[in-house]
Amino acid sequence: MSGKTVPLKKFYTFLFVDCLYVSIRKEMETKNYAVYIILGYDVNGIKDILGIWIGESEGKHYWMQIFDEIKARGVENILFISMDGVSGLEEGAKSIFKDTVVQRCIVHLIRNSIKYLPSKDYKAYTAQLKKVYGTSSLKAAEAEFERFKQAWGSIRELSMSGFAAGHMWSSFSIMEALSERLCTRQMP
Repeated sequence: MSGKTVPLKKFYTFLFVDCLYVSIRKEMETKNYAVYIILGYDVNGIKDILGIWIGESEGKHYWMQIFDEIKARGVENILFISMDGVSGLEEGAKSIFKDTVVQRCIVHLIRNSIKYLPSKDYKAYTAQLKKVYGTSSLKAAEAEFERFKQAWGSIRELSMSGFAAGHMWSSFSIMEALSERLCTRQMP
């Protein structure tokens, strides 16, 4: 990890962390590299790109180095982090920012849930799934999710592994966690 390092803010309310693969030409050879990106929102809603890093491949250990770097650049506290489902990434983030609430990225979760879905079912499936995410409370979401499970039966079994692991409800628990943290003034 090298390059220009700019001091960062002490506190971010929300970070989006992701990695994508791009083809990069280096010394007359083109190779796919992992490009790590962190986008943060401060308490005023101002967006900052905390950094862009390039690695050989995506992995928990490289993410931990990145989290170490942003801590060294001044970040002391992060309220929420949204990330994909890379194995060990959540534990890595929480080992450096202990009180952070981690949410599995809803876009990644839904994209993975429709991977095995026949294309003819896509519109109906996603329309009913939107009803779950469009609710205003955890109780309403659970009721809508029960209707969703009943409607999709065996297709659901293939595509719902992320939801079954409990990641679906994290988006609803974020508001609960935010209220709790605001009431106990755990934000700077």
